[in-house]
Amino acid sequence: MEIISLNFALFTLIVLGIYYLFPRRIQNIWLLLSSYAFYLTFGKRFLLVLILTTAWNYFIALRIRSKNNPPNRFWLWLGIGSNLLAFAFFRLESSGYFQGFFEYLFNIGRTNLLRFVLPIGFSFYILQAISYLIDVYRKQTEASRDIIEFALYMAYFPKLLAGPIERARSFLPKLSQNRLVDNTALSRAFSLLLIGLIRKVLIADILSQVIPMDLFSSPANYSGIELIGYMGIYAFWLYNDFAGYTGIVRGISAFFSIELSANFQQPYFARNFSDFWNRWHISLSHWLRDYIYYPISRWLRKRYPSNLMVNIVVPPMLTMLASGAWHNFGAYMLVWGGLHGIYQVGERLVQQVFPKWWAAGENTPWRRTANTLSVFIFTVIAWTAFGSGSFRRTISYWQSLWSNLFLNPSFTFAEFLLPICLILGSLVIDYIQWHANDELIFMKYPRPVQIVLLVGIMVAFFLNFTLGKTVVTAFIYQGF
Repeated sequence: MEIISLNFALFTLIVLGIYYLFPRRIQNIWLLLSSYAFYLTFGKRFLLVLILTTAWNYFIALRIRSKNNPPNRFWLWLGIGSNLLAFAFFRLESSGYFQGFFEYLFNIGRTNLLRFVLPIGFSFYILQAISYLIDVYRKQTEASRDIIEFALYMAYFPKLLAGPIERARSFLPKLSQNRLVDNTALSRAFSLLLIGLIRKVLIADILSQVIPMDLFSSPANYSGIELIGYMGIYAFWLYNDFAGYTGIVRGISAFFSIELSANFQQPYFARNFSDFWNRWHISLSHWLRDYIYYPISRWLRKRYPSNLMVNIVVPPMLTMLASGAWHNFGAYMLVWGGLHGIYQVGERLVQQVFPKWWAAGENTPWRRTANTLSVFIFTVIAWTAFGSGSFRRTISYWQSLWSNLFLNPSFTFAEFLLPICLILGSLVIDYIQWHANDELIFMKYPRPVQIVLLVGIMVAFFLNFTLGKTVVTAFIYQGF
């Protein structure tokens, strides 16, 4: 059941309509059953994996912190190790790495081979499970003794497919509180949902149709200018698709009076790469920071306190390579993660060698603009590896861009006029939110202005679907 579908809208309305008839405890049970019913539409085996993962981590957390005993490191590492092994197994097997092994082991033909496909959303909720175990060990949260609340933390349907990656220490307390929605909360929920739909349907899905199907498979067919232009379009498609998803599910969750974390904060306005990763996929980047970067950095500072290069280079490189591996074990994703690691290492070295020059950049308008453009350009270069789907096609794209740089493009300006307008629309939304430092600044506009904006948006949606401009596609991050 896709989120952008009539079936999902009806499903959500039914769940919501019954939800507020119950007291808090029954609300949690109802949401859990509804979440399992939603996940069941993607496959019975997926639901089984989710239930087993939930039960295992619930048990492990209780063993890590049993009554008044000190935290048990053995159970912590058993929990982390088993989660990572399960993730690695599904990721590798779904990519076909184990096909020959299973054929040999069970002496069965390829057509009869049982494929253990990576369950949709598994990459997201397995990180939630790991962070929960670590937080229990660190005494940052208590091991939940309410199996319903913990199961709902793992399975809550608005965030199940592609996050945000919630922390148990912030999410579980919300399930223990009585939940009511007033007019302000309804307006907030509707605004989040509407902005998400604009980003997804009116921007991302239209941009996705502009990008040629063979862009990454046959880049030699295009001039360098076209390859640059299409990668710019790809960057804004990817951003608005995922930011649109986050806005939609946050809006849906707000109708249930359960706040989900923000995942984006105008990432293409970032002035350096550390800033970029505080704005892009925030729930994942903060997870990587808290559970990979900080532990590695602290360990290195204790072990090599005087080795500045090791402390500058190793933590960001390992963290970003881990981010690439989380997305996919392919070499192309390691290239993507490695590039972002190199970017961050480079920034840290410049900060160390030229601290005054680096600090002065924030006080000069032209330097701020140049920094933002530089971050965007290098991010797009890395997106090439992200979007190509293979190491070979990544190299081919870069080679074609260089060799065809001075070829005459085959497109006309009119063909690029629509995507340019959509990109400008995306930037306008970002600028308004950034300038006000408020993602829902539109709620504070005078009522007549709100009405005009809403009518204009409704007309845009109507014309878009009437003219057949949009083919609604699945969210890209559902594939991770």
